[in-house]
Amino acid sequence: MLRLSVPAGERIETTHRYRVSVAGAEFNVAIALARMGRSVTWMSRLPLGSLGRRVVGELQRHGVDTSHVTWSEGERLGTYFVELSSPPRPVEVTYDRQGSSASKMTPRTIDWDVIETASVLFVSGITPAISGACRELAHEVVTQAAVMGTEVVVDVNYRSRLWSPSEAHDSLRPLCGMASLVILTQNDARTLFDAQGEPCAALTYLSDLFETSSVVMTLGSEGAAWIEGGSCQKAAAFDTAIVDRVGSGDAFAAGVVTGFLDGDLADGVQRGLAMAALTLGLYGDQFIGGPRDVDTIRSRIGPEVDR
Repeated sequence: MLRLSVPAGERIETTHRYRVSVAGAEFNVAIALARMGRSVTWMSRLPLGSLGRRVVGELQRHGVDTSHVTWSEGERLGTYFVELSSPPRPVEVTYDRQGSSASKMTPRTIDWDVIETASVLFVSGITPAISGACRELAHEVVTQAAVMGTEVVVDVNYRSRLWSPSEAHDSLRPLCGMASLVILTQNDARTLFDAQGEPCAALTYLSDLFETSSVVMTLGSEGAAWIEGGSCQKAAAFDTAIVDRVGSGDAFAAGVVTGFLDGDLADGVQRGLAMAALTLGLYGDQFIGGPRDVDTIRSRIGPEVDR
């Protein structure tokens, strides 16, 4: 999507200027992974023209492979508006994405050879939320990846403005059941899957529910907890001065994926917390940093890990 954000302290109804950038859940994760030195291919459907080229150009600038993007004619790029704020006023987000080019993706959008040869397929819960076609596509892609032996990572990423809790539950529970790793917030765990209690109890419940050995759950300002092979651990968040909240969850997810790829989920969670902290201090949705930035933060103010 194209992101249009008003300067902090201004309102959409009165502003005379916007900061323009590109954003999207898998888009943000792809850029963060590429900036952390990983080989990443992003697949989607974009409209021919300057707006579609803006999206692809941004991905390519960070080293993401866009050669498998499908192009459409006479369609639109989804947009959304962000109104940054200071407490007690929350961040306001307004979507304008109905009928976008991406919402019309089908299995023809996917190069199955890329899925088969990938180490990991990453899908967020936003993709199946944006249209019925995307819902069918997400299930088809995850199902086929599982059959091909490709590891699947699902970031639940529930958005109440896109669908109801019951709709999200019915669609995402099967995806999570086919995933090797599930990432979600504590609120989403409660809202969608009725995972109650303290974090380790909720994670044990979710691991059994999804029949998935690895589940990571963010705890807001308290950090994150995760379960792997029946063992639960926690890590504290980094103290952060917040400039822009949007996109920090995607940076966290990318960090977790790096650890999953390396066979060290604990390190991935701690890396993800550092990447989220860095992103909170930047305007825009993207993690604009690299391994050296993450290592510097972790060495200076690393969070404690409860093993």
